[in-house]
Amino acid sequence: MSDQQTPPAERSGGRPPADRLEGSAGSWGMPLAVALGCAALAARGSPGPGALAATVAVGVIGGLVPVPDGATGRPWASRWLGALALGVAAFAIGRLIRPTVAASPVTAFAVTANLLAAVSEELFFRRLMYAWLARWGPALAVGVGCAALAARGSPGPGALAATVAVGVIGGLVPVPDGATGRPWASRWLGALALGVAAFAIGRLIRPTVAASPVTAFAVTANLLAAVSEELFFRRLMYAWLARWGPALAVGGTAVAFAVVHLPAYGILALPIDVAAGALFGWQRWVSGGWSASAVTHAVANLLQ
Repeated sequence: MSDQQTPPAERSGGRPPADRLEGSAGSWGMPLAVALGCAALAARGSPGPGALAATVAVGVIGGLVPVPDGATGRPWASRWLGALALGVAAFAIGRLIRPTVAASPVTAFAVTANLLAAVSEELFFRRLMYAWLARWGPALAVGVGCAALAARGSPGPGALAATVAVGVIGGLVPVPDGATGRPWASRWLGALALGVAAFAIGRLIRPTVAASPVTAFAVTANLLAAVSEELFFRRLMYAWLARWGPALAVGGTAVAFAVVHLPAYGILALPIDVAAGALFGWQRWVSGGWSASAVTHAVANLLQ
């Protein structure tokens, strides 16, 4: 792979930038602070001085615990203003349409308590917890996606919906810069041609089986499933595993791809699914993107 295609972690010695924490909190500082903060907020009780003190204490934790470099970078002015305007408008509309309730008395303590609670909770949830979860976002998404694919059941609308949902996860979760760079045209075409040829040959030499009826739903489902699975396995999971090298990325996605298909195809199909996953992973590596494997996967599904 070229340097542009190499994930940032590989270019910086194998350690992801998000794992370099400031200060001495270490790898356990953030999860411990998050757990303690959540417990304190859940146990703070009814509004009052004690609850306010607990909320402010949690806010202090959220503001002082070190977070990964870049997690609290300077926001863009235009985005900041847009986000603020939309947020305030959403709450204003909600206030207008909600049922009328008896208003609480406006006192200096009530105003101060509400402002302190708002700032404290945002320091905890949107600074500390957000930064902690952002470190593990891809790993959590990979785990949830694999579980959903393995549990989707027999082919049908429900299974298709689960597959597409996982594809949306695979397409939306951020991946390292350069992990989904623009593929080279010559390599893309070569990878696509070899992949399609491999599945076409496999279709010709396999034993004859009763063909499934060709319907609009079946064609649409096969195409959507192919693209969704490639977004998940060859975009998200591949980029996550590529921090430890392309071999693990290709092999890991191939094994995961085969395992989630065990409930549908059984153990006898495992070697074939591993081989198919390895081919898709090789296409991802050699072409520099996930689209070649997606097209090949779609063709393979239609050839079944």
